[in-house]
Amino acid sequence: MPISKQQTDGLAESTGEQHPGGCAHGVPPTDASKGNGAVLRFLYGRAGLHALRGESGASAVEMALVLPALILLLAGIMDFGLVFNDLMALRQGVGAGVRQGVVAQSGTSGSCAITGAAIANTETRRLMCLTKGLIGLDETNTRTMISFPGVKTKGGSLVICAQTPLESKTTIFDPLLSGALKAKVHMRIEQDLSAYGTASETALSGSDWTWCT
Repeated sequence: MPISKQQTDGLAESTGEQHPGGCAHGVPPTDASKGNGAVLRFLYGRAGLHALRGESGASAVEMALVLPALILLLAGIMDFGLVFNDLMALRQGVGAGVRQGVVAQSGTSGSCAITGAAIANTETRRLMCLTKGLIGLDETNTRTMISFPGVKTKGGSLVICAQTPLESKTTIFDPLLSGALKAKVHMRIEQDLSAYGTASETALSGSDWTWCT
């Protein structure tokens, strides 16, 4: 016997069967059910965003704590490395200069940046310039002194001293690195140095030559 439309609707209503439209007969979809997926996606996305921002903030704080220490370390390596290099150059240059001086080999050039050594004779000025050249630092800021504690003949002693500024190139360590780097070498005279004399350049600001005598 054929089933009427009213019977079909009643059967669907009693069993909860959905019509082809996708919803239960007599129970239309609500706005809340439609938005559930969007809300969940929004909530999960928002939580992920908060987590990302939290990690970025922690990284920024860590960088703020570590960066100053890293800069200080790098500046210290550079400053103290340059100071050590200047000190080695000063000592080696003075040593080489005095070795040339004791055998009366002062070179031929007396034209270099000499500050305040007006009383130095020709041979003494040449030995000063030779020593400055062997040191290899800035001639204007490198000051020298030549002296003879005893006789200038064989068996006596020749003393050469030099000083150059001690400074922080980065300026970060100015309180620690200030004053002057100093070097003093004396050696037994092997040749007659009567043509040489005692002379000194003007000491650097805040320094003197008392340590060289």
